[in-house]
Amino acid sequence: MDALVRIFVTALLVCCFSSFYSCSSEDVSTIEELNTENSVFYVKIEDDVIHLINEYRMSKNLSPLEKLNLISMEAKEHTEYMISENEVNHDYFADREYNLRKSVNAVMVGENVGYGYHTAKGVVDAWIKSDSHRENIEGDYTTTGISAMQNKKGDYFYTHIFVKR
Repeated sequence: MDALVRIFVTALLVCCFSSFYSCSSEDVSTIEELNTENSVFYVKIEDDVIHLINEYRMSKNLSPLEKLNLISMEAKEHTEYMISENEVNHDYFADREYNLRKSVNAVMVGENVGYGYHTAKGVVDAWIKSDSHRENIEGDYTTTGISAMQNKKGDYFYTHIFVKR
């Protein structure tokens, strides 16, 4: 019985030790690893926004952005906040930026928000027509995350975050 207890305790310690090291902030994870570990369900309008943004970027000879679930999770939290406040805003952007610097090793973060557009084309066209929003779309970013959610009236709120890693 003592041998069985020692084996169990040893196995438990090995599991704890390896778990501790696998969560180290020094790890540099790939997008595939980060997306696998943090699944997000994207609705069609979110995928369409990213597709249109990437089409626009490629038309300007810019690299397309890769979708990263952790960024979309940050975007979703902000979209939920905007809906609860019934106001489009960039409140607490510094917190989102800090979280992304820590969680995905972001070196630069930008954000576009929107409200009321019922199609991906509508919101993307509006952002492209706006100098500050277009600057984010054309920025030196590598990854992105998106959230589009409807309030009780059916109006969409959008948070689109851009990250350079």
